[in-house]
Amino acid sequence: MRRHRAGRIPLVEATVRPRVLPLKGNTFVTINPADDPAWYASISLLDDDTYEVERRDARQRIHDLTTETDHGHIAKDLTIWLAGRHQREGGVS
Repeated sequence: MRRHRAGRIPLVEATVRPRVLPLKGNTFVTINPADDPAWYASISLLDDDTYEVERRDARQRIHDLTTETDHGHIAKDLTIWLAGRHQREGGVS
């Protein structure tokens, strides 16, 4: 991915569909801004070929952990969640 000002990645590029990750050696992806460790999202491939999706935002007291198989649902859900972080931060450069 391209680096952008302040080490941030535009939301479109930050949302990764799990099926595009090569399975060998790539069993998880974590999305978090370099300058705000208070929130992150993580997708992990489990042994049964399902995905564990974790979303945490310490400021909002959010910690969700779900299991999902539908790539489209994961991408849509994370896009909406990441957009919420984007709006609270006043935009992404």
